Amino acid sequence: MKKGIEELKYTDLKDTSASLSRKHQLQMYIFREEGRRQLVRTYERPSERMVFVKFNAPEVSIDSLGFEGVDSSSVIKQFNIKHDSLVMWITEKTPKVPDSLFLNIKYYKTDSLNNLVLSRERLKFVAPRVKKPDQKSGNQQNAPRKDLLKVVIEAVPSLIEKDGYKLEFPAPLTFFDDKNILFTSRTPKGVEAKEEVSIFKDSSEMRIYHLKPKGKMYLGYDYMLTIPKGAFRDIYGNTNDTLVSTISLPKNERLSRIDLKVTGADGSSYVIELINQTREKVFRSYKILYDAALDFPYLEPGRYSIRIFRDVNGNGILDSGNIQERKQPEKVRLFTLPSGSNILELKEGMELEQKIDLKEIFK
Repeated sequence: MKKGIEELKYTDLKDTSASLSRKHQLQMYIFREEGRRQLVRTYERPSERMVFVKFNAPEVSIDSLGFEGVDSSSVIKQFNIKHDSLVMWITEKTPKVPDSLFLNIKYYKTDSLNNLVLSRERLKFVAPRVKKPDQKSGNQQNAPRKDLLKVVIEAVPSLIEKDGYKLEFPAPLTFFDDKNILFTSRTPKGVEAKEEVSIFKDSSEMRIYHLKPKGKMYLGYDYMLTIPKGAFRDIYGNTNDTLVSTISLPKNERLSRIDLKVTGADGSSYVIELINQTREKVFRSYKILYDAALDFPYLEPGRYSIRIFRDVNGNGILDSGNIQERKQPEKVRLFTLPSGSNILELKEGMELEQKIDLKEIFK
């Protein structure tokens, strides 16, 4: 009884030392809930044969959809990983696409009573205005050909070993020739060598391909990627011109690195991220199922944190909860040093090693 009286003892909120002296019996985690009401939030037509539909909540349930006057076999559809955005392309099987496209969609929409009810909507997409060439510019010989496939190549030198090159196309591909893609290295002394690479489609975005070096890469070396003309062809028959991308691996004594030895993984999916002190930027990200040794090289001196979340559905992103469905968000934790701080401060040229026990963090 005395123990119960002690637990109910009044403590002045201004008396911080007395308040903190009592042991806490639970931890409360808060989260920001995603949109719950399901509806078409926005839609647009970025190009003549491409439309985009954005829904308000993830995991939209669609009964049927189709363009008026367009055969469904001529349409390629793709949802994003959250299943709340839909992109559609009309292929060349439909020779003429009208200026005004109408999309009929039947999906489960939230009504005034917060119930999902099968509803039908008719969305109108107006063709975007095409900018006419400037006749006053004179010589039009330098204008790009009409069937040019524009390719965006992204490569970050400090991430090239892990992530490789990212190739993004405006529309899905029907063909790519990986045999004639050339990847070469050049030493600081100018010695060149041919390197092996692999190319594969992104698991969630059909317009994105990844090209990754197979061999070890070295500091101070230059690496050149050469993609020959016609190596890629999209659903409209457009092909690329010759593409060249050159990068240099950083060689700077100021750069630091963090090596992590992760234990306690049980076959479930975990995502481990290196973030900045304000938790707004992700520098590196690893997805693991089992114990692993992870490296974070080429880091500028500064203050970092390591964020870890249990990726329950395996989609690689941190999913929020749903109060109405009594669904908890995926658990996320910050790695904490023995001192109690979750900040890792890297000085110039520093190599830091840390051990992370997932069972301890998520117990």
